[in-house]
Amino acid sequence: KRGWQLIRVLEDEEYVRDNAVLTARGAILAAKEEEQTSFQDQQILVIGYGRIGKALTRLLREEGAFVTVAARRVESRLEAGETSVSIQDLPQALPHMHMIFNTVPAQILEKEELALIPQSALVMELASAPYGFDLALAREMGKNARLESGIPGRYFPREAAETLLRCIERKVGHE
Repeated sequence: KRGWQLIRVLEDEEYVRDNAVLTARGAILAAKEEEQTSFQDQQILVIGYGRIGKALTRLLREEGAFVTVAARRVESRLEAGETSVSIQDLPQALPHMHMIFNTVPAQILEKEELALIPQSALVMELASAPYGFDLALAREMGKNARLESGIPGRYFPREAAETLLRCIERKVGHE
């Protein structure tokens, strides 16, 4: 009745890509704030190689981190490079990590995998529900686990709003 229009921003590839980059940048800021360290020479695991995983991997490598990517698909592992592993090989990689970023919205790190993570490692959840691990369980096990949601709006409110506005203008302009 009011002439409102539903705009599905998650169907806009440009918006999703730009939002992923903002999420990756915010995750790096959150990790630096938590750890009070640079990423230089740190062993970092990125679980998932979708839009956020790709952006995060690129940015972490630019910061001097040694990044291992865990991905389900062979194509993703090939694209991520020689330091990639399959999800099934996580138990071998986890004990060596200083930081772990999960981008997969599915339970990847069960209790057995969480037990392999060093107590000093930061484990950051970037995915949406149902998340890649049980945050309460990880904390109960003494892990430094953080849920980082809504990163673009919290760390880069102006850029997040501009990204959303550009998407709306593209959609409204085509109607």
